[in-house]
Amino acid sequence: MKIIVETPRLILRQFVPDDYYDVFDLNNDPEVMKYVSGKSFDSLAAAKNFMDHYGEYEKYGMGRWAVILKSTYEFTGYCGLKFQAELGVDGEVNLGYRFFKKFWGQKIATESSLASIDYGFEQLNLKQLGE
Repeated sequence: MKIIVETPRLILRQFVPDDYYDVFDLNNDPEVMKYVSGKSFDSLAAAKNFMDHYGEYEKYGMGRWAVILKSTYEFTGYCGLKFQAELGVDGEVNLGYRFFKKFWGQKIATESSLASIDYGFEQLNLKQLGE
């Protein structure tokens, strides 16, 4: 497990194989998905396959990161930077996140987003973020 950054309340780390359970549940919540692009997984096996082949870290040195609440070690959702090459936007990186509803309104999205942005500019030497 590689920790990317810590904040006072959160750990942002690379996904680990067992995260597929949480990623499956998160992406199959219709309220969460109505605010984001992408689609739900058809099965736990599809989520596991996605996680087993998630190559963003090796390919681009960044990706979406699991956001863990330090006080309980709960998987709250994910946040991070994504290289947009597959969208035909050469060189553009965006910020994205998804969180379980029970964590909405606790400023976890804000805290993890700011930590991701700081990491991008300070550690990855990004010059800008896209939309």
